Amino acid sequence: MGRLAVVQAEALAATGGEKPVEEQYQSDYFEMKLRLARHDNDVVYVVTPRHGLVEPDDVVPPDTSTFSDWEPGEQARWAMDVVEAVVGITRRNDHDPVVVYADVEMRGVMKRRANMESRLAAAGAKLLEPLAGLGDRERQSKWLSEQLHIRETANADGQAQLTYRG
Repeated sequence: MGRLAVVQAEALAATGGEKPVEEQYQSDYFEMKLRLARHDNDVVYVVTPRHGLVEPDDVVPPDTSTFSDWEPGEQARWAMDVVEAVVGITRRNDHDPVVVYADVEMRGVMKRRANMESRLAAAGAKLLEPLAGLGDRERQSKWLSEQLHIRETANADGQAQLTYRG
């Protein structure tokens, strides 16, 4: 049993040309979410509006629109596809929990329109949302920075790695 993380990339941070996902989306916010997810989880995927669920080293072209630009029906179809993929991975690999580092809009659509929480529960996993309730992006960035500092300091000191226990 291992922890699975899903990290939202910001479409507007895409840098152009075909590149690995982890290089395509360049913003401090995305990079902090990805680093923290890698510290605390066994497997990490990235989610983008255009590409859905992808691995960080998958080579992709940049997104051309943001999730909030889409009509509700498009968002719902996208969420159904992403949640289906996450649930499939969770079942095949016995992941628990599934940790989602995404904005409130994307998490909300995945939960309301694609029943993410109940579908993960049926697969034997709990949904964790570490950014929920932290407020705006500035407060989330501060929290991410603090958590990374704690983990990196602990690792540098040879202490056990800390994990989020949402």
